[in-house]
Amino acid sequence: MIDRLKMWSDNCGITEQKPNRIDYVGNVVGELGEFYDAVRDNDENEIVDAIADIIVFSITEIFKAYVNYPVISAVYEDDEHYVELIQTIQNYGYNTNRNMFIYLVTKEIGSENNSYQYLFNTVQLCYTKLVVMGYDIRKVMNEVVLVLESRVGEWDDDLGKWIKDTSPEAKANWYKPDYSKCKL
Repeated sequence: MIDRLKMWSDNCGITEQKPNRIDYVGNVVGELGEFYDAVRDNDENEIVDAIADIIVFSITEIFKAYVNYPVISAVYEDDEHYVELIQTIQNYGYNTNRNMFIYLVTKEIGSENNSYQYLFNTVQLCYTKLVVMGYDIRKVMNEVVLVLESRVGEWDDDLGKWIKDTSPEAKANWYKPDYSKCKL
């Protein structure tokens, strides 16, 4: 999965961009707004989608920074590590409410830390939230990659992000994720 996400990021011109914390924070805050709305509306599919989008923004920012990502890769490639991670989260993870999740993510993305550790910490927070909600990270991220691979668009320098084509022709080819089949 991580290789497919990297390939998508490369093909869309995302990886070649320089890391930009301001744009990254803006994108994540937008997703936190979607998360908040989905919780308010009790729409679990959209909750999962917003969390997964935060993961995508964080991982693609890691790609842009050329940071080695073995910890993230191991989740998708090493079954023993993955099972251990899921069991640890299930045993010790805590179910954060909406406001606490938003607080923890904004605390990480707003940290004074100049390294890229905040990106890894944000991914870990999102992984934990998904597992505590009863979702398999690999299955969720596979759905996300299928969505990304089904879309066309282009990089927008002014917005600092890739913009999907929303024409009727493009939308006709969009993959609709079904996160209900991603339960542990």
